[in-house]
Amino acid sequence: MQETTILGVDVGATGFKGGLVDVTTGTMLTERFRFDTPQRTPAAMAYTFRSLIDHFDYTGVVGVGFPAVVHPQRSR
Repeated sequence: MQETTILGVDVGATGFKGGLVDVTTGTMLTERFRFDTPQRTPAAMAYTFRSLIDHFDYTGVVGVGFPAVVHPQRSR
């Protein structure tokens, strides 16, 4: 795999979505893959995240986005 390829992951309220992305062009290199968001426990979230990584048989850098409202001292 090239150094310019990362696994991009969007952790949303209803699903974990991910795909391999070329960071120099912003081009998706694979089709997006989705798992339903599990119960919101650390173990369930970690298992689903790992399942997404395993789906792509990926071992490199991962970029992740989480939904949140950002405030200077906290997030919700």
